[in-house]
Amino acid sequence: MFDEADEHIQVSDELEEIGSCTGVFCDSLELASGPDRKKTGQESRADGMAWACCSMRGWRESMEDASLMLPVGYLGGNWRNASLFGVFDGHGGEQVARFTARQLPDVLAKLSEQNAEAALTKAFLHIDEMLWQPSAAAELRELTLPGNLVRDSAETCGTTAVCCLIQESDMILAHAGDSRAVLCREAKAVRLTEDHKPELPGETARIEAAGGFVQEEATSGGNGKGYRVNGNLNLSRALGDLTYKDQRLKPHEHMVSGVPETRRLRWQAGADEFVLLACDGVWECMTDQQAVNFIRARLPSPGSKKGLVPVLEELLDACCASTPTQRGGLGCDNISAVLIRFEDPAAAAAEAEVDEKQAAEVVSEARSRQLEAALSQTIQRLAAGVRKKESQEQREARLARERRQLEEEEARRREELEQEELRRKRRAERATLESQSKKRLKCCAAFDEEDENDEDL
Repeated sequence: MFDEADEHIQVSDELEEIGSCTGVFCDSLELASGPDRKKTGQESRADGMAWACCSMRGWRESMEDASLMLPVGYLGGNWRNASLFGVFDGHGGEQVARFTARQLPDVLAKLSEQNAEAALTKAFLHIDEMLWQPSAAAELRELTLPGNLVRDSAETCGTTAVCCLIQESDMILAHAGDSRAVLCREAKAVRLTEDHKPELPGETARIEAAGGFVQEEATSGGNGKGYRVNGNLNLSRALGDLTYKDQRLKPHEHMVSGVPETRRLRWQAGADEFVLLACDGVWECMTDQQAVNFIRARLPSPGSKKGLVPVLEELLDACCASTPTQRGGLGCDNISAVLIRFEDPAAAAAEAEVDEKQAAEVVSEARSRQLEAALSQTIQRLAAGVRKKESQEQREARLARERRQLEEEEARRREELEQEELRRKRRAERATLESQSKKRLKCCAAFDEEDENDEDL
């Protein structure tokens, strides 16, 4: 929710922008004051999952990424029991990435299709169809961030898209471009999507059949080769980028296609820890396993108040280059990531209970110290003879007030402890109910599989 322009960064050794690039997709960097490491992130948890997103502008002149996090209950149509997460890596401007993040949930909700893979494919293609319409111009202008170049066309503006729809125990992936999804299963990285790059044989064949070409070039740091569609775009599938699309052709025939690849798999309780969706600003700097190891080493206990955003903030900082030449031009992009963590409800509730108990103990201890300090001051005043001579009536009234204050303080502390105990019991009851619900779902799934096996026999 909240990737880089789809090109490798091109920077000279003198830290100047390359001026010889042709076409509208050449990259621009802001080098005067170094990278902008200010980050935007948010997170939440529910129904046995926790999720977070984080993004950073880095060396780029503007922020062109968008992300999406919608838990169960926020999607409409056939998907009310599903959650949807996505990362959209814009290029040529942020407008198409933000347009896709805004429109995709509504488009998906309006489809009658009940197969998730088919629905996501239709939704991606419908986004492209909407961008052809003249009515999209006003929304693209509206989605321009303050201070950025206003665009009202998707001709030279586009975005990658990697989405994960989670429906009960199923994960459905859909992606177009080089943003990637990686699953952590028993500490091992499992790549769930394959980057769409122009040099892949199938992608090259489609590009050339549509009248385009793939240009090979040396990367700016001289550490390898890069490939670009018509010498400009370094990925072969994207939403938007209408200059590469011919309405006379079918969507899967476009030079740069918006047709996603999809995949369905069942997440394995106790084995699958999390899914990371990220733009290529992460994957250019880390392998899948390095990213998984980096995150696992920093994950707090399930249910902890420490949260997931700090983990993603460290990941983004690790991928951001200190200078544009540090990694041959890599690490100079916008960077965005979404993290989806699978949590055991009972473990999460237990950790939350520990956090709240510790917080209550801190508050109680602080109040005890305040009370002790007040009593100490009273004793000191009496010992120093500061207090004026009291009549018997005044002394009794004062002592009565002090007794009432102590009794009220003690009553407040008892009430807090009772409230804490009540919250603990409710959390335990909820965790038990959720655990029983998941067990019933697993049993149903197991029975379904046995029925299918019986039918096969």
